[in-house]
Amino acid sequence: MTTKSCAACRFKRKKCTENCVTAPYFPISRTAEYEKARKVFGVTNIEKMLSGVSPNDRRTTADSIIMEGTARHDDPVLGTLGIVLDLKSQVHSLKIEHEELQQQYLASLLERERQLLEVSINVPQTVKMEDVDMVDQKITYKTVIDLNKPAAGTSEGQSMEAPDHEEEEEKKPLVFHKGKEPMEK
Repeated sequence: MTTKSCAACRFKRKKCTENCVTAPYFPISRTAEYEKARKVFGVTNIEKMLSGVSPNDRRTTADSIIMEGTARHDDPVLGTLGIVLDLKSQVHSLKIEHEELQQQYLASLLERERQLLEVSINVPQTVKMEDVDMVDQKITYKTVIDLNKPAAGTSEGQSMEAPDHEEEEEKKPLVFHKGKEPMEK
C-alpha cells in the first residue's frame, strides 16, 4: 500500500490502494495535468478508459488523455484539432518557403555555370573554312561546345599544348576581300 495518494485519489479524497488504475500514470506531481483532463473527461471516464485497455497500452492512453485535456483547456473550441490545423498551416508555409529557396538555389547555380562557361570558352587555334562566315568584313566563328567532353587537345586537368610549328609553315594564310572568295597569298 502506498503512503501518498495519486492525483485521482486525492481529488476523490480517498486513500490510494495497490490496485489503483490511475496511480502509475497520474502521480501527485502531475496533479495540474490531471485536473485539466478530469474537467474534460471526468474521473470515472478516465478510470474506465485506463481499465478498458491492456496494461501495455495504458501509458499511451494516459498520455493521450493528458494531451487532450491540456489542448481543451488551452483551446476549448478546437482542442487537438486546433493543434493539427496549426501544424498543417506551418507545414504548408514551410513547403512554400522551401520551394522558393530551391528556385533561388537553382538560379544561382545556373548563373554560376553561365559565368564559368563565359570564362572557359577558348577560340580554336586553327579554323576550317566551313567554320567561317563572312558578313560585312567581319568573321563569325561557328563553334559547337560539348560540355561533357574536355576541350580538343586536352584531357581533364591538363592545359592545351602549343601547335606544332611545322604544320603552320605548310599552311598558307588566307586573305579575305569583301564580296570575293578567299584567296591564298
